[in-house]
Amino acid sequence: MARRSWRVNIRGEEHTVEAKHNILTNAGEIRVNGKVVDSWGFRLWPPDRAFRVGRSIARFRARGFFPGAWELYVDGQLISSGGAVL
Repeated sequence: MARRSWRVNIRGEEHTVEAKHNILTNAGEIRVNGKVVDSWGFRLWPPDRAFRVGRSIARFRARGFFPGAWELYVDGQLISSGGAVL
């Protein structure tokens, strides 16, 4: 299982977003603060996914099979690997 996580502060609330997927099947899940908010089964390519983080809309984009290439956007803003304050 490949995994990547981000810490995001949105309007004073701290959130942890974690994305995991199996690099053989591309099945995976997204968790926000430890709760599964989205999951998917077998795919030929890791999917782009939209979900909520607090009162904001987030988008997960897998730009490759390995976590270093994954991106997280919250309210259209790219979140760096160290996290962000919005």
